[in-house]
Amino acid sequence: MGKFPLLFKFVMALGFVILPRHLAAQDQPSDRFESNGRAKIVGGDKASIRDWPWIASLRYVDEQSGVSGHVCGGAVAAPEWIITAAHCLVELQHGSTLRGGYPDDMGEGRDGNLQVVLGVDELHQIKPENIYAVSSVKVHEDFLEAFDKALVSGMKPGVAVDHATITSGADIAIIKLARPWNGAIAPLSLSSETDPQTPPGTDVRVAGFGFWDPEADKRRMYKFARSGVDFFAGTAQLMDVKVPTVETGTCLEAYKGAYPKAAIGEGQICAGTKQGQRDSCQGDSGGPLVAFGNYNEKYQIGVVSWGSGCAKPGWPGIYTRLSYRADWLKAHIPALTQYHPSRAVGGQSSNSGFAAAALQQIADELKPAQGRVAIHVPGGTRVTIGNRYSFEVTSKVSGRLVIIDIDANQEIRQILPNEYTKDAAGFVQAEQKIIVPPRDGSWDFTAFEARDPPGKGTLLAIVVPNDFPIRNTITANETLRQRSNGWQPVSAASYMMNFIEQISLGVAADRAAGKGQSLERWGWSRLDYEIARPRR
Repeated sequence: MGKFPLLFKFVMALGFVILPRHLAAQDQPSDRFESNGRAKIVGGDKASIRDWPWIASLRYVDEQSGVSGHVCGGAVAAPEWIITAAHCLVELQHGSTLRGGYPDDMGEGRDGNLQVVLGVDELHQIKPENIYAVSSVKVHEDFLEAFDKALVSGMKPGVAVDHATITSGADIAIIKLARPWNGAIAPLSLSSETDPQTPPGTDVRVAGFGFWDPEADKRRMYKFARSGVDFFAGTAQLMDVKVPTVETGTCLEAYKGAYPKAAIGEGQICAGTKQGQRDSCQGDSGGPLVAFGNYNEKYQIGVVSWGSGCAKPGWPGIYTRLSYRADWLKAHIPALTQYHPSRAVGGQSSNSGFAAAALQQIADELKPAQGRVAIHVPGGTRVTIGNRYSFEVTSKVSGRLVIIDIDANQEIRQILPNEYTKDAAGFVQAEQKIIVPPRDGSWDFTAFEARDPPGKGTLLAIVVPNDFPIRNTITANETLRQRSNGWQPVSAASYMMNFIEQISLGVAADRAAGKGQSLERWGWSRLDYEIARPRR
């Protein structure tokens, strides 16, 4: 790649710019697989883990052979907790076991121990660090009660699962991991105020590893291989799709003839197109349904639950509404990340309030580490539009350097690392000065450029431990995207919430590991600057 200047907009105009459904082996009736629990995304596109950093794959694994089968999706709600659908887990809780089954490519039943896979968008790429053992599962009590009553009435287990999924209105469950995840956490809509309002329909997105062909035989999965070991799934590639929400009354009207006992009300979200063609499907069950905030940031509003077939015209997909089950989630999962939108007040952007709150949170979390890093702009902190600059940084601790800009309009963006830096960019040694970008041309940009409009801003220089998951704080929607007038940042609020969450988790882990209350592995400082127009 050629060398390009990295153009930072120290003020808002453009800001800093860069130039250059569930599958179970014992359930054989076609009704189970065609009508109810959702499997894979239909009519969607390939998705990246950078867009869905907290998505989970639930699988059963034979620990001797390594053969596995993806059965459901989920989302990370807290470092040790996954939210998913109750119908994915009810038979495990009912049987007090963490072992379940799935159909292979021939429709034959296989079984294994439940595991959670995190941090991948391609099931071929699973590494040991992506695999999380499960400590326990918990299904919502109303779902469990409906399932038990169905069994007592004489229904077979698979049919009883369908019955509870459709009638209980409580298709939600949680998984406790045996070790904590240190990556991104899903912001959750835990209030009806942050749920998208319907009508009119709002575009939402859903993702998963379920079937992509609505006509596929859902009683068998596709066979893949990873390092010579078979695994089974609806697809090996994470997929996502955009669908509009559907008014609950319209959704109920569509289903009440074929499913007169269906629970479709304030505890559910319906989404889909009149024409069909786009939907979740078998294998996607338990996965996240997300909406978008004012800054295009994703936050989870629902859990994939059930539907009549996949992508059928006139039959929306049905999702469990998280805000309706907020009290239950709060009772069982500590420290949930509740989504709080950044709103406009009196016609003015509320960015300043958000930025100030973010700065305060960083200061509170890293209070013992303040002043261990120094960042300077050679020539002074008053810079001129059109001129190009570098930064000088020294640190009292070794680690990875992150630089964040808060510009004159209080827009927030991470400017280091960025898409033009190498994987090793920004590593600093204690008491050694570095130049950003380096003068030897080893990075794929050569300078920062100040651009119009003028104003005051702040640079944050933060040195984090080398094992800090920097890339987990950035999604494709939150990097810099090319527009007709340059490169423009989007979704700053989501980025900053994730970044602060990672700091909180890292600090807590250090303290729990006895690495010191003074946070010896961390450092941070701020530099206030002003951008000015050139003199005429």
